[in-house]
Amino acid sequence: MRWPLHPLPREYETLECWVGRLAAEYSVSLDVFCRHALGLTLREFATIQNDPPKEVLHKLEIGTGVPVQDLQSMSREKIFQRLMAALERLLQEDPGAFAQFAIAPSSQERTKF
Repeated sequence: MRWPLHPLPREYETLECWVGRLAAEYSVSLDVFCRHALGLTLREFATIQNDPPKEVLHKLEIGTGVPVQDLQSMSREKIFQRLMAALERLLQEDPGAFAQFAIAPSSQERTKF
């Protein structure tokens, strides 16, 4: 059964953060949400975030309509990989994109031969 409140995950949001937002939508603690919606203790949830069991992902898919495949891509490791790929694409398209953030050499470094 689809849950009445189910905000979609944001582009680079971790599963942990998104489940926290789901809990907030229902005005309950993360602990209560995990226990009642996912059948997990908060400690269990904390330990499975990078590789959640299919049963947990299936419960989230049924409740929110977000496909399991999308949920699997919400680990910190996979989000980091996507962010790095996006940065690499940006730097290939515009090598000077981050020039404004470069640290200028100190006056001592500029005078060294």
